[in-house]
Amino acid sequence: EGGAIFWSPNKVQQARERQAQEEEAAEAQRLQKEEDRILREEKKAEKQRLQEERRRTRAAAKELRLQQAAEKRHQKQEDLTARKTNQQLQNELKSTRESRKKVIKPTVETQKDTVDNSTVPEVVVASEPSSRRGRQIKLPERYRT
Repeated sequence: EGGAIFWSPNKVQQARERQAQEEEAAEAQRLQKEEDRILREEKKAEKQRLQEERRRTRAAAKELRLQQAAEKRHQKQEDLTARKTNQQLQNELKSTRESRKKVIKPTVETQKDTVDNSTVPEVVVASEPSSRRGRQIKLPERYRT
């Protein structure tokens, strides 16, 4: 007891083969884990890249929408200003036409046009009848006497 143990060369060979297989399996497992880790990192990087691309696309679309809305507001304001300006010009043109029509020619009083009021008897004109609302009631021409 306590002496040296002699192994048969066949058993030694089997033990060495078993140990080599275990080392190969451990190395294969380590390589597989490393490959899985690299794949996970690549997937994560791709996912992050896609998210960033979507974020940039959304930001560009938002910027485009804001720019179009600003252009639309600006165009609407310009149209309103143009419409107001056009209306103002039309009103000025209309008032100019009306003022031309209403130009009162100065009357030249001549001697024969002036009449002495003391010689002409005063005619009292009956006031035209009015409705309850205050509008004057005018009879048609054919019924007037």
